[in-house]
Amino acid sequence: MKSNLPIPQDKKLLVIYRLEPECLGTIGHKQINYFCAHITKRILPVDSDFVKWTVLPRLAATEKEVEFRLNGKLLQLPQVVRYLTVFNRDYDAFLDSINNAVLKQVDHYFN
Repeated sequence: MKSNLPIPQDKKLLVIYRLEPECLGTIGHKQINYFCAHITKRILPVDSDFVKWTVLPRLAATEKEVEFRLNGKLLQLPQVVRYLTVFNRDYDAFLDSINNAVLKQVDHYFN
């Protein structure tokens, strides 16, 4: 499958990552929208051959922290695992890489 990368946009996995304003400290509620737009641009290159990224504020506890969609449809965990397997990616390692990329951007934002 690697030889067919990058794949068309409608076949890419959309990862919606939601950040709580508190991750930015006391300025979080004022800066979260700007920061989400900023971080989306920074994280875009990660696995961009088969992933599209969106980082949004997590304003309600009922919202999932990470959500996966394909062609507009919400995916369940087994579907996400199968999708990532096609690209030789482990789900837990993929999630760790997302979290690490986001944490790096939070640190970078304050320096």
